[in-house]
Amino acid sequence: MGSIVFAGGIRIPSQGQVAQAEFDMSLSALGRLLARENPDVVVVFGDGAYGPFKPDWVQQFAIVVSDFALAKSEGFEQEQERPVPLETAEYLLCSLVKDHNVDMAFCEQVTLGLPFFTAFRCSEKVPVLPFLINSSKPPTPSVFRCDYVGAAIAAVIGRRDANERVALLSVDAGGEPMLNWAVMAAATGQQGKKMRQGVYMHQVSLG
Repeated sequence: MGSIVFAGGIRIPSQGQVAQAEFDMSLSALGRLLARENPDVVVVFGDGAYGPFKPDWVQQFAIVVSDFALAKSEGFEQEQERPVPLETAEYLLCSLVKDHNVDMAFCEQVTLGLPFFTAFRCSEKVPVLPFLINSSKPPTPSVFRCDYVGAAIAAVIGRRDANERVALLSVDAGGEPMLNWAVMAAATGQQGKKMRQGVYMHQVSLG
């Protein structure tokens, strides 16, 4: 069965809120904590408005189902590419739809934005599974719905035959951070935890 071994969060600061060097140090520290748990895959929760969700096409929840995920920085000056575990992505997608009645969309060819670019910096050499949440364009999913989706994700991971070690990262880049956080918190059984202000929100080792 699969297991969730790590959960962490990133809040991307607004310009001038924190020095870039301090932010980079926080990302490096998070990356070291993540590497120590040696996950097989990192599920990244981020706002879909920073990438494939467009003003005339917005889904509440979506997942990247492809061989790789490409993310670009703000302004598109830099990019990061990470492999996606296709079998895991398809299993999670189908299980959420068929077994838990979660209305999921999926993307096959997509360029992701700043939240995922930032998360990829923490997950070098580890396959990623981007999970997109509409946390910017009303009507956004309710926190109750996010709790349900998070619990469903945990159930799917725990039921999987493969002995996968799964890490979770939530990235806030200016949308409604509580939605990303609610999904991840429910998946880890940490619903009572509150976010701290700043770049590095919260980390809990579950291994």
